[in-house]
Amino acid sequence: MGLMSLPRFIRLIGSLAALIILTGALPAGRAAPLAVAPARVAVLHAAPLGGAAPVTVALRIDGVDTVIGSGLQFGARLPYRELPAGAYPVLIFAGALTQEQLAGATPLLTVTATLEAARDHTLVVTGGASGFPLQLLTLTDSVTPPADGAASLRVVHAAPFAAGAAATVDVVLENGQAVPGLLNIAFGQARGPLPIAAGVEFDLKIVPTGQPATPPILDLPPRVFAAGEEVVLLVVGGAGGQPLRVIEIPRERRAQARVRVLHLAPFAGGTAPVHIRVNSARVLENLAYFTLSEELRLEEGSYRLAVDRPGTPPTELASLEVELDRARGYTLAAIGGASGAPVRLVLLPDITETPPFSARLRVLHAAPFAAGVAGQLDLRDERNFIFGGQAEMPFGAEALLTVDGGVYRLRFTGRAGREPIIPAPLLILHVGRGTTLFVAGDGVNQPLRTLIVPELFNQRVHLPLVRS
Repeated sequence: MGLMSLPRFIRLIGSLAALIILTGALPAGRAAPLAVAPARVAVLHAAPLGGAAPVTVALRIDGVDTVIGSGLQFGARLPYRELPAGAYPVLIFAGALTQEQLAGATPLLTVTATLEAARDHTLVVTGGASGFPLQLLTLTDSVTPPADGAASLRVVHAAPFAAGAAATVDVVLENGQAVPGLLNIAFGQARGPLPIAAGVEFDLKIVPTGQPATPPILDLPPRVFAAGEEVVLLVVGGAGGQPLRVIEIPRERRAQARVRVLHLAPFAGGTAPVHIRVNSARVLENLAYFTLSEELRLEEGSYRLAVDRPGTPPTELASLEVELDRARGYTLAAIGGASGAPVRLVLLPDITETPPFSARLRVLHAAPFAAGVAGQLDLRDERNFIFGGQAEMPFGAEALLTVDGGVYRLRFTGRAGREPIIPAPLLILHVGRGTTLFVAGDGVNQPLRTLIVPELFNQRVHLPLVRS
């Protein structure tokens, strides 16, 4: 995981035009979410029961059989639906039934599917031909994306085109060369995901197992896999009047939460490095004071975030239990560690909404330069008036202000305008955007200074960090 150091002092006149300076490279570990995020479930009808063979799919939710899809045609797929993790009876009925008709109908199949928290599942209704009973295959998507520069391939055999072992197949290249991991696939089995080279054409065919030179059961069109692509091929049909074919199941990854870590805890002089853990996994090492990390991307859910002081063993300085929402950006700030204020973690969600024709300014007092009342600060404008009502802010105080867009010259002072005087850089607030202004340091281990972090920083727009 790369670390993003704060640029040297930059004065902005008229517009924000600084560059982010990237330093170092550090691999980040993956952290697994706790079991609180919902599961997602989709349903695909692949049972060749004859003709279009429409079916109705119901889930037993809180004890009630609830229709989630009526008249689902062969080959059709219901989109993802969110549900709490748990075990759900799945009922399959013939035809297109309403919720009212469900009570008097007899299901063709009743089976329980277990849905895992924060995981995506596709339930495939298959069988019902060639001696294979009607059944439900549960496909759980991989949580790990393909490696950089690679794709992944998963093959699911849901085509009861022959009885028993005669339905077992191999997936090979057009010239008969075996594809490791895709041999001897029996009906109802799934193989993969397997890593696949991106940018290379693959010409695949499906043949009876152990017979690569025989005419293919199904010849797939040549395909070039794109980097990062996650392909799931479902082989269906071959009975009940349905031709043998392949259905590609779309991979719809959840938008992840994005977290950057900002080290503002002046517990020591120099770089005062810290390690960061997500649950039990260390994801950042030796993050220096006054440094903002690269993005950590995490699945939605609950996490325990912790900051450690390096050592043998490392010493935990602080931790925080958090709930991260999908597609949301956050800044995790480590503050405190001087003047009797212990180190603590503060999670700041990105500012995503602003009132019309306004800007948002968040202010965080992260400067433990003195204890108690002596450590309070005022936020003042260039005329020395209190700005936004932020007088006598205690250490750790946070305020979110709605202001007019424009150029501001602000500074932090002690109570009633006394020392210390901590000027902020020229602050340009754009209508419709959010910005966070930090004041940090303790005046002993680390100097007192300010820091401006544009909220869009947690997106892939690299706007500048500005410090005084």
